[in-house]
Amino acid sequence: MKDFVKWFNLKFGWFFINGRKQEQWNNYIKSIYPKSILNNQNMSNTKNQSASLCEQAHKIVNERDEEKERMYGPFSEGMDRAASIFSASTGIKVEGRHMFLAMVALKLSRESYNHKQDNLLDAIAYLQGLENYENQK
Repeated sequence: MKDFVKWFNLKFGWFFINGRKQEQWNNYIKSIYPKSILNNQNMSNTKNQSASLCEQAHKIVNERDEEKERMYGPFSEGMDRAASIFSASTGIKVEGRHMFLAMVALKLSRESYNHKQDNLLDAIAYLQGLENYENQK
């Protein structure tokens, strides 16, 4: 679990911090991790890559083209349908919002085994989808 917390802090922690507090977050990270780890992580580069991932996720979720809509259906509706199928097949009541969270968990689990930018992109996209889902309700 410690390795996951370290990985999460170094890769994603900044994403959840209000923009005006970025410097405080960076100082906190520098105070708890040795310089060698921070150099290996290349924190400034990670932040820029993650920002572009967020932009990509925004486009995937909020600027879906019509073909994707025809192929897969609306994002939120698909998660509600998946929740219904899961609930019917297991007897465990879940909602669409839980499916978004399960997909984020799956992507982070995969990332913990092997870094692939696509895992991070998908996790962020599912979080954006969850935000949209909650705002629609």
